[in-house]
Amino acid sequence: MIRKPIALLNILIAAVSFYLIAVRSDWGFVYWLLSSTAPFMILTAVAVFFKIRILQGLLLPALLFFSIGALAAYEFTWGTFFAILGALVMLASAIYIIVRNISKLVIVRLLIRFLIGTVLLVSFLFLRERIIPEPELREITAAEINIFDK
Repeated sequence: MIRKPIALLNILIAAVSFYLIAVRSDWGFVYWLLSSTAPFMILTAVAVFFKIRILQGLLLPALLFFSIGALAAYEFTWGTFFAILGALVMLASAIYIIVRNISKLVIVRLLIRFLIGTVLLVSFLFLRERIIPEPELREITAAEINIFDK
């Protein structure tokens, strides 16, 4: 059976990601949960291992968005490496799920779940942006530095 190794590989990479991001850095568990691919990898592992089809369909957009996000990382670190590796493993999991269930009805169901998952993922990303906002970049003027105020 190919689904057990895929599920175990997902969980292993998620665990390494958890160690690198949540344990070794100062960011902690919440940042790991909101910013890494690991929670989706764990759900993918559960979906593949237990053949939960609704979960499989909902994870497909997450795989797509987080694969792009992992590849668009600013600098290479071990965390980035495992995020990219995790994204590739999840993509392989998604391809395995689709290939195993080829029929017109299943493809229609997967597309419906994909649309639902896309809506849920976009709302998750919007919520994540509210919780962890991107820092604003702007120029600092001389008055703010107080160079000329003596």
